[in-house]
Amino acid sequence: MSQQKKRTPRGPLGTQGHVVSPGQIKIGDMVGFDGVFFEITSMSGGTAHKALHFRDREPITVCGPLLVFRKIEYTPVLGEMVYSRPSA
Repeated sequence: MSQQKKRTPRGPLGTQGHVVSPGQIKIGDMVGFDGVFFEITSMSGGTAHKALHFRDREPITVCGPLLVFRKIEYTPVLGEMVYSRPSA
């Protein structure tokens, strides 16, 4: 039997999964519940535990590592030319 590589599950398009501790969670991170992803809008607590608040879901309390999805930051390729037109 071949062993499968342990991979991070897929998240929303344009995001990348990270397993983080409660102290590393940021507002704007997304958390998945049964295939539906909710963005963290606010949070309270310390570095050992946090209460995460969402717009369309009840809050949850996190006391250990959590899989969150963060938006991938795109940077322009070096040497790329960007054209713009002066406004008239």
